[in-house]
Amino acid sequence: KLLNSVCKRPVNDSETQDQSEIDRLLLVLPLAVDGLIKLNPEGGISKAVPPERIVDTLLRYSSAERLAVLRALNFYICCDELKSIETCIPEIQKHVYPLIGSPYHKVRLLALQISWQIEKLSSGPESMRSELLELSYQAERTPLTITDYREKIKILQKLSCTNPSVS
Repeated sequence: KLLNSVCKRPVNDSETQDQSEIDRLLLVLPLAVDGLIKLNPEGGISKAVPPERIVDTLLRYSSAERLAVLRALNFYICCDELKSIETCIPEIQKHVYPLIGSPYHKVRLLALQISWQIEKLSSGPESMRSELLELSYQAERTPLTITDYREKIKILQKLSCTNPSVS
């Protein structure tokens, strides 16, 4: 019920509402999504709250500055029955793909994971785009330490245009 009421609430940055109310709602939103997933309601998450409502609300507020909301979107996409969000895929892609170029590691990591999950659903795990997103995700996931840097270089070399599997 909490997630339903938070998603129904017409919170819009351009309205005259004060920023503290928006910030409070954005703190509750990821917790409500997390709670709903952990409760695992009978009939699935999509029976409790329509997936369009959850995705629309999360997309409206997910950005590089609001990492918790982006995490909630990632968690929801990874844990929910992905078939239920099939209608939202173009909107998710339009919003998340630009975040792959973010200067922030955590934002890129979440954007790549979301994009990879969605691409596997829409095109299949064997598609070229899915494989490229998976390689990018693996490279981003590799820690930036001296010992692990070599592994990251090997993964990134697989993305090279001179690599026969990419051409």
